Amino acid sequence: MANQKVRKNKDSRAHALYIHIPFCSSFCYYCDFPKTIYDYTEADAYLRALNQEFSYRINEPLNDIYTVYIGGGTPTSLTPVQLRRLFEIVKAFINTDNVQEYTVEANPESLTDEKIKLFKEYGVNRVSLGVESTDNHVLKDIGRKHTYEDVIRAVSLLKKNKFTNYNLDLILDLPKVNEVMIRKDIENILSLGATHISIYSLEVYPNTVFGKQGVEPVDSDTSYAHYKLVNDLLKKAGYIHYEVSNWSQPGYESLHNLTYWRNEKYYGLGMGAAGYIRGFRYKNNENINDYLNCHFQKEKERVNKKSKATYEVMMRLRTIEGINDAQFKANYGYSFIERYKEKIDSFVETGYLTNANGVVRPTFNGMMALNYVLYKILEEDL
Repeated sequence: MANQKVRKNKDSRAHALYIHIPFCSSFCYYCDFPKTIYDYTEADAYLRALNQEFSYRINEPLNDIYTVYIGGGTPTSLTPVQLRRLFEIVKAFINTDNVQEYTVEANPESLTDEKIKLFKEYGVNRVSLGVESTDNHVLKDIGRKHTYEDVIRAVSLLKKNKFTNYNLDLILDLPKVNEVMIRKDIENILSLGATHISIYSLEVYPNTVFGKQGVEPVDSDTSYAHYKLVNDLLKKAGYIHYEVSNWSQPGYESLHNLTYWRNEKYYGLGMGAAGYIRGFRYKNNENINDYLNCHFQKEKERVNKKSKATYEVMMRLRTIEGINDAQFKANYGYSFIERYKEKIDSFVETGYLTNANGVVRPTFNGMMALNYVLYKILEEDL
């Protein structure tokens, strides 16, 4: 991962942009993201409201946005005409010639050759494909509408159109999935040649289908064993476990997501999107009618120096970049290592952290127990 120079942190403009497209053809049983069932007329109205939010958030064309990420929901649930309109809205406010990483999320069943060609036309250079499982029975059981064969077809289309940077998502700890099936998932994913792999442990939320069905998440020991298996297989294949839930081939880390994990500023537009600009963190309304009526923002929080430092610790310890103490001291006026020395030393001794050359980093075990590590370090500050 790229080294960063030690410098005083300044309240500079955001260099990243996230756009949320909430539409889906159906709801997956585990999903708790802001979403709504796709309707052509409503999607048109949403794009008009999104254009208004661009005007509200960004009152002049930006030349220094370096990453754009369009997520959902399912952005590829939009028709080609609507996708073109979306890309034109972005282009009107962002100098896309300067964008280094331009990502669009897609589902295998709604990714077509026509849509991929639109991606290429507008400078999209990275696709994140929601695979979740490569077992067709599991996919049906979690409410997905694609098959593994659809995944193979979608990846083939990406390669045909000369996409060399694509992420594949998987969900770990799904019901009825054992280690043999997990191993097969990883073997299948590796055979598809993804440059980046995101693997998230199933979380069960009350308002989801799984929550209403009373699905129980696996215990922590089982989840750890699953992640250990995944990490061993991906490490053997040459992937770097650079963040809790993310592995990449060298040089293919997600530049956009690193913005979040480095506690840097970003614009967030769309229903339910979050942003961090001009010293404030904000969250947009998750109600589609509120958003369509241009009532964009739901809540806003001023980030003072103390809360910013807390976010810094929480975000940076998610990645193998960790916390550079000299950088931290330049930004916040005190040494992270000196302030939390006793706790850091304890976690080094138990194998959750490393502390070398002025940089504190999580180990694999530290990433797996990150909530506990963060709570113990920050308990007096929370």
